[in-house]
Amino acid sequence: MRLITNTAIVVLTLLALIGAGVAQTAWIQQNELTASDGNANDTFGYSVAVSGSTVVVGTPYHTVGSNTAQGAVYVFVLSGKTWVQQAELTASDGTANDQFGYSVAVTNNTVVVGARNRTVGSNQSQGAAYVFVRSGAKWTQQAELTASDGANGDSFGTSVGLSGSAVVLGAPNKTVGSTAYQGAAYVFVESGGTWSQQSELTSSDGAFGDQFGSSVGVSGSTVVVGAWDKAVGLNSIQGVAYVFVRSGTMWSQQAELTASDGVANDWFGWSVAVAGNTVVVASPCHKSSSGCPIQPGPGAAYVFVQSGGTWSQQAELTASDGAAGDYFGWSVAVTGSTVVVGAPNHNVGSKQLQGAAYVFQQSGTKWSQQGALIASDGGANDGFGDSVAISGSTIVAGADGHIVGGNILGAAYVFVPPATLTPASATYQAQKAGTTSTAKTFTLTNNQTVSLTSIAISTTGDFAVSGKTCGTSLAAESKCTVSVTFTPTTTGKRTGKLSVKDGASNSPQTVSLSGTGD
Repeated sequence: MRLITNTAIVVLTLLALIGAGVAQTAWIQQNELTASDGNANDTFGYSVAVSGSTVVVGTPYHTVGSNTAQGAVYVFVLSGKTWVQQAELTASDGTANDQFGYSVAVTNNTVVVGARNRTVGSNQSQGAAYVFVRSGAKWTQQAELTASDGANGDSFGTSVGLSGSAVVLGAPNKTVGSTAYQGAAYVFVESGGTWSQQSELTSSDGAFGDQFGSSVGVSGSTVVVGAWDKAVGLNSIQGVAYVFVRSGTMWSQQAELTASDGVANDWFGWSVAVAGNTVVVASPCHKSSSGCPIQPGPGAAYVFVQSGGTWSQQAELTASDGAAGDYFGWSVAVTGSTVVVGAPNHNVGSKQLQGAAYVFQQSGTKWSQQGALIASDGGANDGFGDSVAISGSTIVAGADGHIVGGNILGAAYVFVPPATLTPASATYQAQKAGTTSTAKTFTLTNNQTVSLTSIAISTTGDFAVSGKTCGTSLAAESKCTVSVTFTPTTTGKRTGKLSVKDGASNSPQTVSLSGTGD
């Protein structure tokens, strides 16, 4: 498991209690990823990220040459139904103990890697981050990022978030003014291949030991920063998360988030994620009976939504089979209406600390657990769920304690739904009322090892199926297409839905359709 340690404040000793079994899940394990040159105790899977058909896995304790714990990052791409290693990334100036890969982020053809322990100049453990870009199948280092006011022990790069041309990097051990370990986060932006620091973010009520920046997330012009060690009132280590928004080039604090039922030692803000107007903040020690980390609770994750600049708590997520010591919320990820929460200390049957990840989906304002993910070859102490990521319908979970070939190398696992219908939404160009548009094509993919049967396809609104290669059944691990046209019956905005019922556990699959009648 990953720890953000600060020996001046706390020494963490992680204990786990026996938990309940994991519920059945509708998601399918597509691949298990391992490093081509893995070594014992590499911690492959310590950090993970995914964007479309690209997965990135961090291995911060990998030995490079003779440099112990210099760290490396592995890039995998989807080829057919298999994920294959495309590249191994290392820092051009890497040295021993840099911990390159402690954090990772990816968007399209850009990867950002944190090296929180890197020495910069004479500043030990100041930290740095590296940007890599892809052209074709080749990755090259584009930039090395450091804080403009970096100092000894800042741990810059402990956390990283990437959205478009903006990168956010956390430095939780940063001294702000005279306040040690308050923490900071830095925003960098790219223009014409050059990266520059745009802003340094700090909390409006920062205090000693807050660990602001221990977790970060970014989506568009919104940044969320966790401060898991912050006291709230008289509750020490309850934790807080802060939301910042950008106007032009200026960033300002918009909100300070706390859990509605937060108490001391919750570690709220240990992990955070943001997508659009949804923020998820986790408290892996929530409901501890005698204080974390001595006897942690099962944990919880909280969903906040924004309306008119105001953030409010929409839901509290917990595992259906959660038990004390699970560390549910050690990692979180969100996209659209889906949240993934890692619980790396969850016991699976008799395998202690094997770990699990839980999938929640939104319907209206309600969130419900859709299933739990576990590794097909999971073992005790794997720490599955130590890191999680999601992009579209693809989920990745890291298990940095997994044994491969007799050694603790670590692994990462890719999961997909049994069947998918893509793209998830479509907007048609304006069309004269009473006339028919050019068709748009949607792909039904069967990810299962058994056939889909009794397939039924339907549309609603002013949309109609104009052609298809899908029959009443679809063979295992195969695809078919459906073409849909738009014929507005009147002027104005028109909406509808394409639905496919097929017997998969996530049936029906749907696509939201919209268009405008002229």
